[in-house]
Amino acid sequence: QEFLTIWLAQELGVPYGGYSCFFDLSFDLFKHKNSFRFFVHHGYTCSRTSSAKFRRLIETMKFIDADIIILGHSHDNIKHTRISLGANAPCTELVERIQHGAVSGGYLRTYVEGVTTYGEQKLYPPAPLGSAIFKIHPFTREIDVCF
Repeated sequence: QEFLTIWLAQELGVPYGGYSCFFDLSFDLFKHKNSFRFFVHHGYTCSRTSSAKFRRLIETMKFIDADIIILGHSHDNIKHTRISLGANAPCTELVERIQHGAVSGGYLRTYVEGVTTYGEQKLYPPAPLGSAIFKIHPFTREIDVCF
């Protein structure tokens, strides 16, 4: 299926990021510039429960330096906001670092009449379809995550 993803990237005129990638989304509005760093991964949790998928997201957010982290393929919709504390460059002021993460991106129905899916074979529970939507407010750096 990788060739489909490569084809889609070409059709959209964007670079193909591979299995995982970092990229920046930059805004330049009315002389106000702001950018957001993304980390996107195809996803791999080896877990059937939402709690284990949530734990994988939290662990990933600890070692990935990005504003928005998205893990796909888990056939679940989970979001988390993580706030860490640091200091500015001269170490004179406290600075909060806010990360937003989501487990997202299931597009295969688990059970379909007349078809035996791999989800049915493995007795997976029915999964929500669709992906997370990140509403970015570039002036305030607020990010709303919804499904």
